[in-house]
Amino acid sequence: MAVAFATLDKQVRATLRTLHNYLWMGEPADVKKLRADFIAIGARWEAFLGKKSAVARHVRTRAAKLSRESEQGGALYGFVSNYWYLTAATVHLKGKKYATAAAACCEAVDGPMIGLASGFDHHDWVDEKDAGKITYEEYAHRIADLLDGKGVKNVARFKRLATVVAELKDDVAVNNVPDRALAVRSAIHTAALFLAVYPEILEDLGWETTVPPAEHARVASFIVSRA
Repeated sequence: MAVAFATLDKQVRATLRTLHNYLWMGEPADVKKLRADFIAIGARWEAFLGKKSAVARHVRTRAAKLSRESEQGGALYGFVSNYWYLTAATVHLKGKKYATAAAACCEAVDGPMIGLASGFDHHDWVDEKDAGKITYEEYAHRIADLLDGKGVKNVARFKRLATVVAELKDDVAVNNVPDRALAVRSAIHTAALFLAVYPEILEDLGWETTVPPAEHARVASFIVSRA
């Protein structure tokens, strides 16, 4: 299983990178091949998790309509990246790769946070955070203030979940916790709750979610049941 995961992880990350560059960096791509690659990834991912995860159906539905002009491209990227990184965290936890597992939790949270900042033309906040010019707390605070100004509900909870995952990642990386396995499990469950809450944020903004909020919660819960 470890070899199968490593191979699939490499495929997922490479294909996500191609999709990202096609959608948002203006790079050319063989869209027919990209669709087929994602459909194949969805099937392998479901085989890895178990049929009850039903991830293949969600990937296939969005991959079939992939284009720069369709909302399904961004939805495909978000669904796969968010839940694949959560899946990866559970695998790394089992392998006692605690820092890698905690980092994967942060990757699962990063996508939605970047999407929100960029959606309001503030990718500069992402750049400042990545460059160390602002702390993650300040980065999350800026996004939360922006959401609050748009009338989004439960912003404080959303911000709190994101910052807890980031803090746990940092603490696990430097072994600043009494039990790294426990800290990673906490990060996995917190990231899952964050991903379950995220569609509610999108609905409050009037942005298309493409996957019902209850289904996001089900998928997140199914994945963390492995941890």
